[in-house]
Amino acid sequence: MIFKQKVLKEEKIKFEIGMLAFTIHIALMIVLGFLYRSEWIPIVVLTLIFLPIYLLMLLIGFDNLEYFCIYDDHIDVRTIYGIKNSVYYDNVLFVEEAGISLTTRGPKKTFYIFNDGRKNNGNAFDLNSCYNKKRYNLRIYKTKELESFIKNTLKIAVVINEE
Repeated sequence: MIFKQKVLKEEKIKFEIGMLAFTIHIALMIVLGFLYRSEWIPIVVLTLIFLPIYLLMLLIGFDNLEYFCIYDDHIDVRTIYGIKNSVYYDNVLFVEEAGISLTTRGPKKTFYIFNDGRKNNGNAFDLNSCYNKKRYNLRIYKTKELESFIKNTLKIAVVINEE
């Protein structure tokens, strides 16, 4: 491995907010349970309704915490579940530099899209287009180290997308 790119700070923040909501909900249910011991049925019902939702958010959140391993011949996108996507430099036609919004209102973050003939995005509204899936081109957020690696070592043409 040449170098590794960590999880995006914005993704960590989104995950931490979800975990905070889960923790607050559980703490609130415990406090309400102690305060209203005689009326515990609504508390149990609320917990049983929201617990699966929070667990689903946790599983999806772990899937969105992507980190990138850059090797001599390819790039792997990994999560705690394993390899999510990969691209071999020999298959890359060109690299596209594009701004992708991570949130609905936030500023766009610059990503490199390694075009190897797969579709760019199957999303009509361009929602969650920063996440990697095997059937789509690999996306990796831009850093100075990655930019230097692409231009100097790989010598792959970078096309700037001005949308």
